[in-house]
Amino acid sequence: MIMSVFGMGKPILFAGGIVVRLEKRKPQVLIVTARKRRKRWVLPKGRVQDGERASSAALREVREEAGVTGRVLGLAGTAEYPTREGRIRVDYYLIEYTRPCIGGDEDRDTRWCPVEDAIAMLTYASARKVLLDVNSKITRYARNGSRRAS
Repeated sequence: MIMSVFGMGKPILFAGGIVVRLEKRKPQVLIVTARKRRKRWVLPKGRVQDGERASSAALREVREEAGVTGRVLGLAGTAEYPTREGRIRVDYYLIEYTRPCIGGDEDRDTRWCPVEDAIAMLTYASARKVLLDVNSKITRYARNGSRRAS
């Protein structure tokens, strides 16, 4: 059944953010608790609205779910999986943290942690894989100490 759902139609587009900051020259990423199941840790993400660019949606979701703003450094990776709604495709963007903001209207717990800890804490394999795959860019970002991750 999963294969038939997975193969049907155009995917529903979501966008998410892998927010990174340097703490004593070591990279940390931001994870948040899931909206409904508060014991699950996830990367901030949500549906791309009509007419919205995926990168803009990622910044919006990071602001709404984690209460931070940032600057998109580039595409981090993509995850696809089946749900009851249909096939979901999430384009994750690597985002450089700039500051906290007011306006995160979702009451979620957030945590900054080293990439390895975040990978261990994330509930879903698809998010773990994207974070693992982009880890080399995060390491380069930290080593260069610049605003470039690619």
